[in-house]
Amino acid sequence: MNAWKLVRLFHPSEVSAAFAALQTDTAVRYFEDASGPLARYLHRRHGDHGDWRDHIEVPLHHFLADSDVYRQLPPEVRHICAGLHEAARAFVEVAVREPSVLPAPRDGVLHNLGRKSVLRVLRYPAGSGCRPHIDPGLCTALLTGSAGGLDVNTLDELPVSFTNRPGDYTSHANVELAAPTAQPSALANAEEEETNVLNLLPNWEPVVTTDAGEAVVMAGNMMDVISRHTVPGVLHRVRRDWGGESVVTRSAALADSASLCRRGVTQRQPQSALSAASANVGTTTAADLHDKAGHAPSVYRFNIIVELRPAQAKRWYAVSRTG
Repeated sequence: MNAWKLVRLFHPSEVSAAFAALQTDTAVRYFEDASGPLARYLHRRHGDHGDWRDHIEVPLHHFLADSDVYRQLPPEVRHICAGLHEAARAFVEVAVREPSVLPAPRDGVLHNLGRKSVLRVLRYPAGSGCRPHIDPGLCTALLTGSAGGLDVNTLDELPVSFTNRPGDYTSHANVELAAPTAQPSALANAEEEETNVLNLLPNWEPVVTTDAGEAVVMAGNMMDVISRHTVPGVLHRVRRDWGGESVVTRSAALADSASLCRRGVTQRQPQSALSAASANVGTTTAADLHDKAGHAPSVYRFNIIVELRPAQAKRWYAVSRTG
């Protein structure tokens, strides 16, 4: 099966309504009020390299139980979360039926998904990037409507150290590039070195869509492991330059990107001729960008993400690698 796909889940107006709800004063307090109802789930990343991001990360069991915590999110956002969860769950249910998946993970990996799985609401300025990585879980579903600059790479061979990472969901850092006793600066340098190597891989391809109701569903590292590499985890990134590029008309984007959006990943060829402009659909204003002094932007973009992660991740790593 294909390791990633685009799925039309929503009407664009539903996505717009969710983003508008996150711009209201009521929702903004989730990101600003240290004593607010979702403060314990708030994480901030205000880096020096254009990767400014705040996100609320709520364990999925709150969604499954429709708990008071989950109901703090606006109903428009909860509607998007439900659709993304349904798409991610459907993707995994098909993937675990691959012949390469052993009986134990096929029968057990979907049990208790609420324990480790997460839903995220991201807030960031246009032009904010994300370094190359493979999500650790079974699969991730995210909106495309506010995510310019998303690239995937399913063709290049990855460094061995990058692919042999632990399955405990606690670190995306490369533990093999620096000794366990290394200083934080050494670990940061090692991570930056690996990021540079991955960014220079030749077969990055932009995910292009003109439909704000579409979502990307992609396999994670755990799916790679339990399928024994027949459904590989998808390396992806968000380029830091996407916010400054020009708006693209719907017809031009469709002409450039139709085949890329609709083809299966395993049959794809590099799209080196794809225009740079068509990789980034949407408008950007100067107000979207944080300034050089690192001050917060006056206008934010948002995204909503559901990542499915099994409980007892290390168990499934061990079973699949020794089975």
